[in-house]
Amino acid sequence: MQDSPEKEMILASIARFLQEDVRPLVSDPRVSFRLLVAAHLAGVVAMEGAAEETHDVAELTRLAGILDGPSAAATRAERRQLIAKNNRRLAELIRRGELAADARRQITDHVFATLRDKLSVNNVRFDATSTDLGEEP
Repeated sequence: MQDSPEKEMILASIARFLQEDVRPLVSDPRVSFRLLVAAHLAGVVAMEGAAEETHDVAELTRLAGILDGPSAAATRAERRQLIAKNNRRLAELIRRGELAADARRQITDHVFATLRDKLSVNNVRFDATSTDLGEEP
């Protein structure tokens, strides 16, 4: 099973099986609800796995543009570590007010893009194409 099918495909298949085949056969509302939750979670994990690298690379690239830092990591663990480190650094610079005024729009765009990526996976009904960021205060 190391070559195929991919883990994301297996999880998506489990989600479909629970939702479409098992849940209709269950008459207990509590168990039916738990099956719905389990199917949803399996589906979310499958979508996260499929989109993770793309979203992480995009986030790292945006953070590197703001912080003038590295944007590449060799492994998933290193990538996650670098994202966390850069986000902590960005938060600290924001708290201290040490960012240039012209960086504000770049940071806002980064935050919205990161949230859009995360919500597009966790909430499939989220409109990830919307560019309305609202008015700046």
